[in-house]
Amino acid sequence: MIDCKFVFKFSSGGTSDSLNQTYKVQSVPRTGDKVAFVSEDGSCQEASEVKDVIHYINPTKGTHEITVFYGGQTLNEQKT
Repeated sequence: MIDCKFVFKFSSGGTSDSLNQTYKVQSVPRTGDKVAFVSEDGSCQEASEVKDVIHYINPTKGTHEITVFYGGQTLNEQKT
């Protein structure tokens, strides 16, 4: 499993710190893919489009970090 940090990105380009979560996934999503998150009670939010993926590799330390930007709604669209 691969650790990916998912960051919600508004259409304005801003991100939401409160919606940043790291999840273990089987493969890294690509730009244009749809992602949806299922909670422990089985409820699921509407699928959002992956806007960008950044994969930072540090060969000196042997580490990597993957950030997946998803979303695209405005603040007003999110509240309705």
